[in-house]
Amino acid sequence: MKKNPLVDFLAAYGPTASSNNIYDEFVSQQAKKTGCTPLEIDQPLIGEIHKILTSQNPRSIILTGTAGDGKTYVARKVLETLDFEKNWRNTDKTFEINIPNNGRKLTIIKDLSELNNSHKEEIFPGIYDSFQNDSPNLYLICVNDGHLLSFFREGCTNRSLYQKIAKMLSNDTRQDSEDRFDIINMSRQSNGNTLIEIINQITNHLGWKDCIGCPVLDSEQTPCPIRMNLQILKQDGVDSMQNRLQEMVYLSAFDGNHLSIRQLILLAVNILLGDQKNANKTNMELLDCNRAKQRAKHGDYEFTNPYSNVFGSNLSKQAQQNFKVFSALLEFGIGYETNNYFDHGLISKKEPFLPQGFYSDFIFKKKLDRYLENPRKFSKKFRPAIIAQRQRLFFSNNKFGNSISISNRWNLTKYKWAGEYLSLLSMPTQEGKDFRKFKSNLFMSLNRMMTGELTNTSSNVWIVAPTGVFNGEVGTLLARRMDISRYGQIYLQICNSGGYGKPLLISVKHNQTGAENVDFEITPTFFEYLMRISEGSLPASFPIDFQQAVQRFQIKIMALHMELVGGGHLSSQVECRNGNLQEKPIRVLQ
Repeated sequence: MKKNPLVDFLAAYGPTASSNNIYDEFVSQQAKKTGCTPLEIDQPLIGEIHKILTSQNPRSIILTGTAGDGKTYVARKVLETLDFEKNWRNTDKTFEINIPNNGRKLTIIKDLSELNNSHKEEIFPGIYDSFQNDSPNLYLICVNDGHLLSFFREGCTNRSLYQKIAKMLSNDTRQDSEDRFDIINMSRQSNGNTLIEIINQITNHLGWKDCIGCPVLDSEQTPCPIRMNLQILKQDGVDSMQNRLQEMVYLSAFDGNHLSIRQLILLAVNILLGDQKNANKTNMELLDCNRAKQRAKHGDYEFTNPYSNVFGSNLSKQAQQNFKVFSALLEFGIGYETNNYFDHGLISKKEPFLPQGFYSDFIFKKKLDRYLENPRKFSKKFRPAIIAQRQRLFFSNNKFGNSISISNRWNLTKYKWAGEYLSLLSMPTQEGKDFRKFKSNLFMSLNRMMTGELTNTSSNVWIVAPTGVFNGEVGTLLARRMDISRYGQIYLQICNSGGYGKPLLISVKHNQTGAENVDFEITPTFFEYLMRISEGSLPASFPIDFQQAVQRFQIKIMALHMELVGGGHLSSQVECRNGNLQEKPIRVLQ
């Protein structure tokens, strides 16, 4: 049996107990051991940091973020760009070199948390001097947020530097106001583009040439499942698995589930090599060449299904939750959410729902026929089979669009409006029919939440005071109405990121210079909540936190309004007539 060492090398990156290869310190070592070229992820930060350090006015750099974001990898590649002869030894905790362009001495700290207390005390004065004064020494420090704050809190007798760093982290500020240092938080970026780079690195690896000569490589009747999955993962374009995964990574980041580079490599490897036959039974959750040959020989392609491997179906339930990437993607509910359009298409065996293929009709038709013959007897085995087919439809079928309709593929998820959300984020301006429709739905939903009325008013946002009792009746007082306009004293803007950086943002701005904005992030889950309210439903399954978040937003705008009018009074009551909000003067009884 011919074996490809690349398969074993990639397996070390997967969700197994021995996946040390995913840590940068082990990459070079494992590459030499297997003879495989390690994955080299294109990271724009490497060039940015090199430019900062080699400039005539250089700054120190702090690289922070969660484990697996690639801090050590970036530091190692920066070292290589500055001094390609310098050896990056796993036992070394710090590295010192002279920067050629400006003659400064650079100290690279691989992981600040690995240093003992005496070493920290030894290096702290130099770091403090570099961050406060025109020092000849520069530092490139890799550390997570907690250790960074702890290091400066314990080391600073003067609290100003610690407070500055804490504020920069809190406000996501990158550059120090005095141009002494930068804090680059690698967890504040979505790794959607990096995922595509990872997939390309894996699918285009030169090591796949070693499959030549394998008897199952070109077999049409019993093809190698690893090579089949490789071709599926390699496809690009709007309707590819790559694109669907990228969208999910973006949406997860916008909802606060940042997926590190380490987790994304693990995901790509699991899609490729996941083996569900022994799930929940043994530790053999990944294919090697021998097991791939056995699955092909017996036609066990249902166990190598890449569309299910996305969610860690080859792992136990506990293991799925232990890996953040699987727990985050399982939140989408893909395969467990559906509608009659998709299920009827699958059960009736129609194109494009059930095309010919090893991961479609080959693994589904027999289970479907048995189920139709005796639903009671075969329903238990049929359920996971149709879940897998719904997952395949979401990731592979190019006949279903993003438009809000019964055939929208996002109906196979919890996020029916996710396609609209992603489209809005990619719009460069706040113009166009789609944006105006979104604004209308958003304003209507916010008005319904703030006033407690089933109103259709959508031309502007009605900011109201908390409900009170007047003349024995419950009433709502109007503070002000706001639309997207720069001409008012207080105006509202809906901000997108011009790409895929941060979530949508409602920002209430003040035309006075220096005044703070009142910002409200619209995450994908909250966007879903608002859009369902605009359709007339009250989704009780969503957390009460959303209603409380709107109330806090409302109170902050009220405070800004009162500040502007000098503590003035609210003179109008709000009522809803025929679905429209209207002002009603308050009658004062003497």
